Amino acid sequence: MAWEIGYKHAVSENYVGSVTYFKKNVKNQIDSKTLIPFDSKAGGDFGFAQYVNNAEADAEGIEFILSRERDEILSGSISYTYMVTEGTSEVANQSINLAQWGFPIQATSFPLSWDQRHSIKVDIETKTFFGIVVNGIIWFNSPKPYTFFPTRDGFTPIDSTKDFVPNNSRMQNILFANVKLSKEFVFDNLQGFSLIVYLDARNILNTKNIKWIDSNGRIGGELGDPSAYYDPRRVKIGCSMAF
Repeated sequence: MAWEIGYKHAVSENYVGSVTYFKKNVKNQIDSKTLIPFDSKAGGDFGFAQYVNNAEADAEGIEFILSRERDEILSGSISYTYMVTEGTSEVANQSINLAQWGFPIQATSFPLSWDQRHSIKVDIETKTFFGIVVNGIIWFNSPKPYTFFPTRDGFTPIDSTKDFVPNNSRMQNILFANVKLSKEFVFDNLQGFSLIVYLDARNILNTKNIKWIDSNGRIGGELGDPSAYYDPRRVKIGCSMAF
């Protein structure tokens, strides 16, 4: 079941504000369950597993947006979103995988991998001197969860008394800032033809935004995988034609 309710209001001629509350509840999703039979002939030494419809998840949040519209000089918006997503399973094979790894699972709901509590986004567009158009986007996301469960060998927990709860810790904040400058050239002798020259800069602050952390709390795992970070600063210069 999913529903949302919102309200939108024109604050002034150019400014529009809105607020939206949303909620989604998902039940009877596919999960897995491992069974150990009392008669070993029925399931061998390892028992057997079956898919069951008992997983569920909840997501709810609220979003505020203030936008400036219908303005040739400056337009854009700023938004803030607060959201909580929790559930008892993320994928159909999760319970089987955790059971075969031998992790003691605590019977409780936990934050799902996309549980991003706070998000702020600012985007602007303005036309400056010589007809250069500037687009800018800044967005901040609070840390996503990951599973922190230190082990000696990947299976044996350092603290054997600690219950295993997925996504029990958080990574770091994520911040991106992108800027694009573009200039359109129109040629009078070539009707319908235009040339756009642009400079596109991504992650201009060169922030080291973390993508994943292993269960021992190491960014990039034991080998320090560089792909554990999102892309660093990138700048592209190019042109496009329209006709």
